[in-house]
Amino acid sequence: MIAEQFRWMGPIRLDLCAVWQCLKKVECPCALTMELDDGEIHKIKSGIKILGCAVNMVQHWEPKMRCNPYGLLDDGLMELFVIWEHASASRLLGGFVLLEKGIYEHADPNAFSTFRCKRILMEFPGPGVFNVDGECIIHDGRVEVSVMKQKIKLMGCRHTDVDPTPIETYGNTDPQNMV
Repeated sequence: MIAEQFRWMGPIRLDLCAVWQCLKKVECPCALTMELDDGEIHKIKSGIKILGCAVNMVQHWEPKMRCNPYGLLDDGLMELFVIWEHASASRLLGGFVLLEKGIYEHADPNAFSTFRCKRILMEFPGPGVFNVDGECIIHDGRVEVSVMKQKIKLMGCRHTDVDPTPIETYGNTDPQNMV
């Protein structure tokens, strides 16, 4: 990933590299298939080119960057943010300025789109790399992402020496033993 070679700059490198990539207009052919929040299957034909995309679950990438104003952590949806190939450099810069408030789509609705989805399939012409929260992951040309509403229930014990076997096994549901 291009930002890795600028790690010495700190977190600002991510913003600068994203802007630089968009200004260079590095396009990527991609076919998108999404199951939207209402259950409709939405397909964007193969051959369309994007400058970038992000899958989000929360509203903020950092304290002052509200990239995803629709995001709720436990609503069973994710938001796919797409920057389309035909966006002009001035529209892209305008959109980046508006990221802080989460109103980038007002810069140019034809340049930026957000889709609320349950599932996403991204198909690329061949293998590549994508980034998951800072980790580089290799893909084979297909990236599938899905979200499940409130699927993980977290519970812990107050004592560290407690056996980690699920409570249901013992039939013990005493709330005083749980955090």
